[in-house]
Order: sequence, then structure tokens, then C-alpha cells
Amino acid sequence: MSSTAHESPPEGFDIPFPEYSEEDIRDWNEARYAQLISNPVEWFEHSRALIATARITRKQSEKIINRTEKNALENVCSMLYGLSLENLFKAHWFLNKHGAPHLSSWQPEAKFPKEVKTHDLVKLAGLIDLGLSEKRRHILQHLSEAATWAGRYPCPIRSDDMGTTLLPGTFDVAEKLYRKLKVNFTISD
Repeated sequence: MSSTAHESPPEGFDIPFPEYSEEDIRDWNEARYAQLISNPVEWFEHSRALIATARITRKQSEKIINRTEKNALENVCSMLYGLSLENLFKAHWFLNKHGAPHLSSWQPEAKFPKEVKTHDLVKLAGLIDLGLSEKRRHILQHLSEAATWAGRYPCPIRSDDMGTTLLPGTFDVAEKLYRKLKVNFTISD
């Protein structure tokens, strides 16, 4: 079936579309970006989605017998826990910096802050004054590596980046950190 230029558009497509200037679109995008970047609830919601996926992946990895496949799935699980904690730490940082978005004093900014432009969970934990034992520091380093390469690729770009190992209890510690920090945002998991 061929279409010719003189045919009328399908029903609903003849509604005039409002005209927006490039400046209108840029202003709208900047305002929306400011709402997203500065809103701690947005960061928390991503954290919650990532930890839900990490939990599913963790259960699946416990069923696998093949060591190579299990290691790969544990690395992906580590990545998901790492990204979840990264978003949760950033949620707290934005909450401390800007306050809650429902308050009249909330002033979002349309610029990604340099302080939190990192996957380094140890650094992010320091920004929110989260005291770390040596074991937790090691676990956060492992989860940071998983977020940057180990959960995504079989090896890093350089051999020097081969770092920490998955300690027993890593995922349990991630769960404890999540439960401790989520209370500012929700009472549910």
C-alpha cells in the first residue's frame, strides 16, 4: 500500500502541534534537569529499583553451580548493589545540600555537582559522614570497582585496576547500609 502526498493524515494526526522555539525547549530541559538532579527522592527511587534487581540477581547466583558463571553473576550483583548505594549516598548528599523537595526553601540547581561526580563509594560515604570500618571500606571499594568495570566487563582496561575481592558477607553489608540510610526516604524496602 503506497502513500501519496494528497492523502489526509490519519485521525488524530491533524491536530496542530504547538510551536516551540529552541530557547523554549532548552529552558524546559534545564528546568526539568534541575528538578531531577537536585531531588533526593529521584536518587532514592533509582537506588530502590537497583537494590530490588540486585536482590533478584543474588537469589539467582545462589542457584548456580558453575563457578565461572557464578563469579560473573556475583560481579553483576556487586555492580547493582554498588550502583544502588551510590544513588542512595547521593540522595543523602542532595538532601543535605538542598533539603526536601516539598519544602518552600528547596532550590534546585541545573548543574551536576563535581563533589558527587564519581562512582567511588568510599568518597561518597565520606561526603555524608558515614563512618566506615576497614571491612566496610573494603566492601565499598569492591562495589565501586564492580560499578565501574567488574560488573560490566570480564577485566579492567589496565591490570593495575584489578583490585579488591568479593568478601563473604559483602551483599549482607550492602543490605545493612541500605536499610540504615533508606529511613529518610521510606519505611518499606
